[in-house]
Amino acid sequence: MPRGTENNGRLAILKNCKIITSCGTICLRILPDISDSKGAHYTAENAIGRSSPMLNYGYSDARIITTELHFMTTTTDDITENFRALRIIQSLVYPGAALASGAAPFTPPPVVKFICGHLLDGPNGLCLILKSYNTRYPTNVAWDEQTYLPYQFSISCNWEVVYACKNLPSNTCVVGDGTTITGVALPVAVPQSKPF
Repeated sequence: MPRGTENNGRLAILKNCKIITSCGTICLRILPDISDSKGAHYTAENAIGRSSPMLNYGYSDARIITTELHFMTTTTDDITENFRALRIIQSLVYPGAALASGAAPFTPPPVVKFICGHLLDGPNGLCLILKSYNTRYPTNVAWDEQTYLPYQFSISCNWEVVYACKNLPSNTCVVGDGTTITGVALPVAVPQSKPF
């Protein structure tokens, strides 16, 4: 099992758990709380002689990832790093500057890549847009005298998954090398099952 702290007592960076943005990469030191949800909508079609209606698939909702990102200060370097992570998250809901060509007065907020082990579609992670964030600055912990940033705080984030057209998932289930479930590669350590 890897060490949870570095030699100086600072929390160690989690391997393959990061948020890659155009403003820089947030390397997480505490495993975030993650929830992953998606829904499908069906319409009921009545037919003569059936005891219940037939269900026809209509469409799917967007895939929503909700995270609670945790930050803790154990060394003075953490204050700068945590403050930088906070500002990066906040910037992800604001529009960017106009392109040089002047085609539009702004650019949309950036798409980020979120990698957390194999939880989010394998080691390549997911492309996400930040829909909202919420930060609470607790007063029951010590805080930095200069910035007033608490030594422990969390940021709640609601993300929506975005896919490039070529990467849209399907409901395929293929056995063998490159086994896929809903378009997502399974980690090697997970036993692979046969299709239904």
